[in-house]
Amino acid sequence: MIGAIAGVVGGLVSGFLGASQSRKAAREKRRELARQRAASDAWYKRNYYQDYLNTVEAQNALKRYRNAWAEQTQQARARQAVTGGTPEQAQAVAEAGGEAMGNVMGTLAAQGQQNKQAIDAQKLAMDANISQQQAAIAEAEQQAGANLINNGIAVATSALQGFEPKSAVKA
Repeated sequence: MIGAIAGVVGGLVSGFLGASQSRKAAREKRRELARQRAASDAWYKRNYYQDYLNTVEAQNALKRYRNAWAEQTQQARARQAVTGGTPEQAQAVAEAGGEAMGNVMGTLAAQGQQNKQAIDAQKLAMDANISQQQAAIAEAEQQAGANLINNGIAVATSALQGFEPKSAVKA
């Protein structure tokens, strides 16, 4: 009888220790997921809300265009001085450059919008991944709880099957 009780108690203690370790692991996983979510949110805010025109790529594109525009304007003025062209011709080159600059800015703005769409899609994927991991933790905890109950019942049943009342032995 004492052996049966010790078996039941041992089985239950073992089950509770396992459940405690499982809960501790789940808490650690939840903390890690919270850290990942915070990092994901910070990444999103930093990248989504940045001004694309202030990025290195956009600034380099604008610098290349300004340099090319300045060179074309200088060449038009030099031709005017050498060939006797009219100031209107040099002005037309400058105006064409201004229009082209507007096109460059529009292209850069469109690229910035495409980047925002890609960042949105990437953020949605990261959030979905974190949500899946959280669901897996919750499912594992539910399964661990169910296993603990089932194992406790199995240990108790097994111990009780080995226990024979004294009145049954004497008869």
